[in-house]
Amino acid sequence: HDIKVIETEGATITLNRDNASHRTKITADVEAKEGYTAGKVHFVKVRDDGSRQEITRYKKDGQFWTYMPTYEMEVSVDVTKK
Repeated sequence: HDIKVIETEGATITLNRDNASHRTKITADVEAKEGYTAGKVHFVKVRDDGSRQEITRYKKDGQFWTYMPTYEMEVSVDVTKK
């Protein structure tokens, strides 16, 4: 299944892979750009019918991660301007 990063002006998200099979660990490193603060990271599964559901995410040592759902996934981050 494909994984799409939703780009934002204030932060960069780097994933450990662009696609994965179900239950594969997906990690996301988030780096805020100068003048911005990164907030919550969102992992959202996108079902075949287009419906979306945020899935559980974890954080350890500054890195966010989750397990790949049985659908495609989008990853985004909330940012605020300093």
